[in-house]
Amino acid sequence: MRDTISAFSFLAIGAAAGLASSPAAAAPVETQGATACSIGAFATDHDPKGTHVRAAPRADAPIVGRLPPLYYLSKDDYTGVEFKVLGSKDGWLLIRHAKYENTIEDAYAGPGWIWGGLAGLTVGDERLLAEPRADAPILVWLKDSERGWSGVSFHVTRIYSCQGPFAEIGVKSPARQAKERRGWVTRFCLAQLTTCDIPESDGPSPPEHYRFPD
Repeated sequence: MRDTISAFSFLAIGAAAGLASSPAAAAPVETQGATACSIGAFATDHDPKGTHVRAAPRADAPIVGRLPPLYYLSKDDYTGVEFKVLGSKDGWLLIRHAKYENTIEDAYAGPGWIWGGLAGLTVGDERLLAEPRADAPILVWLKDSERGWSGVSFHVTRIYSCQGPFAEIGVKSPARQAKERRGWVTRFCLAQLTTCDIPESDGPSPPEHYRFPD
């Protein structure tokens, strides 16, 4: 049975984040029915005004805050604020503690909801799983030995949901007109301009010669 975020947990979250101290966050944040998780992600919204954070997992919910826009290092290099994801519901993510890399103070303390299509992560594994468990069937390997692709070569299009340490993502290969694959990963990181530095998995090893089925 999936874990859900209780009302008691939300009260603790609100107190820790100093929710009442922000006038913009006066609306209560809904958590009923959300699936609990504990993962990290980063903002990918290209809106120069940043990203709305809402009180509930729906587009018409009151706005309780805003994530700052992407930070451009150059025309092609940019980073988004990183944040903790506490839960998910209906394609939305419940987040808190958004901050730029290597900074201390929160750019947005939270909690609040953002649409999963405006969040990303960097895959550090090559297994796209069918379910949120380590021994789940492998849908595809995120690699291609002929074209030199590994997990970090694949573009995460969005985060659909999360459960425990697992994230359900949409992912595309570097191929032209690649179709999105949807599945679960548990080995990922917040590196946005570099690759993940993650120890080898104890799970099954990828086949030596593998062609990604695009």
